[in-house]
Amino acid sequence: MTDDPRVQLIEKIKTQIWPLMEGHGPEIQSAIIADMLATLLAGHAPPIREQALVSIIF
Repeated sequence: MTDDPRVQLIEKIKTQIWPLMEGHGPEIQSAIIADMLATLLAGHAPPIREQALVSIIF
């Protein structure tokens, strides 16, 4: 485990989200994740969206 508070927050949120997705098929889970990613990217100004996507994926 890490002492990084960002990582700790991420892990905390993940433990809250996964039970909501549990039991749903991969098509539902992937749609939820895709929608959350689209919402995240839409929050970036158009000129930097591609850079944001690259930063998130790689």
